[in-house]
Amino acid sequence: MKNLIYVFILCFFCSCAPTMDYTWTKNSYKGKKFNKIGVVVVSKDQAVRNALENKIVSDLKEQGVEAIASITSFLPVNAPKSDWNTDQIASNLKSYGCDAAIGISLVNIKDRTDFIPGSSYIYPTGYYRYGRHIYTNYNRVYSPGYYEQNIEYVIESNLYDLTVNNIEINAMVWKGQSSVTNPRSVSGGSKIYADNLVDYLIKNNIIIKPEP
Repeated sequence: MKNLIYVFILCFFCSCAPTMDYTWTKNSYKGKKFNKIGVVVVSKDQAVRNALENKIVSDLKEQGVEAIASITSFLPVNAPKSDWNTDQIASNLKSYGCDAAIGISLVNIKDRTDFIPGSSYIYPTGYYRYGRHIYTNYNRVYSPGYYEQNIEYVIESNLYDLTVNNIEINAMVWKGQSSVTNPRSVSGGSKIYADNLVDYLIKNNIIIKPEP
């Protein structure tokens, strides 16, 4: 039970404030409203592409930001290698009316050993009477610390403004890295990362929501 309470508290506080382990923002960039954002996940794993792109698109749309997933539009599963050329992707994004793009890729996988500290809790063991009053007896139980093996997936996202001149040099306006540890499934890991990414971009005005 105590472990369940710990997990609940951890999830609650993590959900309150979206975070990134590392961010970079172009000096001249102050946040912007975009008409449509193309989401491109660079991965050979099509299940990962499909789950992550569509979840990010869904989260953006919930914020009122129009977006499309590349896997369902200009970079389908059977897209030839030539379609993954940077210039071709930029051209395809513009043909779909996108004035911005989010590119996502896995940059590192870390095998990690974490020490989980021990804990203690008390529980009632019975009652005793003292004079006219009844009191509760308690006992304390200690659980030792232990080591836990974890796999951490470090994911990088880049935001590109496609309205600038010389896209290849000037388009990137924001970069962020965060990680997902021990995802239970592709869909679960995608949800954790997508929710954190979109919340961060909106709450920090990297992407400005349109007026309602």
